[in-house]
Amino acid sequence: MKTNPLIPSSLVLVALSTLAASANTDSKHKNQIIQIQTNEFGEEVRAALNDLGEAGSTNAPLPILYGDATFELWSINTETAEQKLLDTTVVNGFYSPEVVVITPDPNDTPTNPRTRVDKGYSVQIDGISPAYHSAAATQLTLLYNKEPYPADTFAHPSAYTTDYADATDVSSALSTMMASPASFSSGFVSDDWEQVAGTETFSIWNPATDSASATMADSHSVQVWPVANAYFESSAGIEGGETYRQFDPIKINIDNLYAKDNWSVEIIDPNNNATQILGGTVIGDAPQSRQVRISNLGKYLGESGQYTLRVTQQAEGLDPEPVEHIGVTFTYDRRIVVNAQIGTSE
Repeated sequence: MKTNPLIPSSLVLVALSTLAASANTDSKHKNQIIQIQTNEFGEEVRAALNDLGEAGSTNAPLPILYGDATFELWSINTETAEQKLLDTTVVNGFYSPEVVVITPDPNDTPTNPRTRVDKGYSVQIDGISPAYHSAAATQLTLLYNKEPYPADTFAHPSAYTTDYADATDVSSALSTMMASPASFSSGFVSDDWEQVAGTETFSIWNPATDSASATMADSHSVQVWPVANAYFESSAGIEGGETYRQFDPIKINIDNLYAKDNWSVEIIDPNNNATQILGGTVIGDAPQSRQVRISNLGKYLGESGQYTLRVTQQAEGLDPEPVEHIGVTFTYDRRIVVNAQIGTSE
């Protein structure tokens, strides 16, 4: 996790309701809160909030730079100057915004998350203690970039940089994302899912000040893969609803197989039993293709009847069941027809 010791004091909010419940409220007393913490040199520093009301909330007098801060509620007698400690609370002081991307792929890594365009993912903002959530949601900015790869590639060019000026502001989701992961559908969903290739980047920004522009606290990208497809090569397939006695060679192309994807070409017989013709598992860092050539489909068929040639794939973690991409039902007739003539002689 990144460290950012310079926490803007405007983000350090201290809830006083617990302390104020014990505060004195008569006219002879006034309430004071003392903030006690350690600086970068290990020295104890203190700051006070004076003349507080019965209840409410306000900014802490100091940003919490290192570790925790202790807040003490004191009652001061205005006539005798007697001081009495009423309550104490400790606020955890971590503030290091971090973008975390969670995908359904069990084989990706936190540094290189990936998913398929039809499956989506979740995003969470970590590294901000609950005491800062409310203020952070109003002052931080969360940006989203959709970044397609160049045509016919599966990577950004080596000199590529994210154009944050072209980003979409999604800061309205910050409150939700600091509490729990928020679900996102891929921004590529309006495109051709079989042609998608690119990344989607989330970046979180600290607010600008009078002397400096906004600074990026963290960013994270998720790689988006296309959806698999399968098809017969031209003039090398079979037609649904047709009757066949013999078969020409069949060629099937399977494209855009996922990072870990099981694929299968099989025959379903008239009794609904499946026989695999060919299958396998692909593992890789880019979409892969397979071509299957069936020289004689008839050798995988039994008696005459209705059969289905089926092509499926199932990406690990993404597809609960095999996804059918080709399902062609046809009739196989293996009866032998003999043409003969019967002649007579007298």
